[in-house]
Amino acid sequence: MRKVVDLIATLAIWFAAVPNCSQAVDSVDFNRDIRPILSNRCFRCHGPDESARQADLRLDDEASAEGPFYRRGGTPIIRRHKPEESTLWQRITSEDPDEVMPPPGANLEPLSSAERELIKRWIQ
Repeated sequence: MRKVVDLIATLAIWFAAVPNCSQAVDSVDFNRDIRPILSNRCFRCHGPDESARQADLRLDDEASAEGPFYRRGGTPIIRRHKPEESTLWQRITSEDPDEVMPPPGANLEPLSSAERELIKRWIQ
């Protein structure tokens, strides 16, 4: 299953770079492209289950008051158009085991480079 998800994400990035491909591939859509990645890696701790939610962060609903675009402590988890300034981006690309998401102890695969690229494009 992991290889299929990586292949689909890689193909989506490749098709987006090829001229004359459909416009649907050119844009990154939260529900179509990002939600499946977050669902597989993040929703266990940052999803709809309020009793399991960590850090008061809900990634399954981008418009939620606990969602990634709302400020907590003065800073949103995602800064629109600025992936490098987004905590989400910093955490999924970190090499520090104390900072990286998903955390090593969660028994989840880290995000592939194709998945990270899709998330970066979505933030941009």
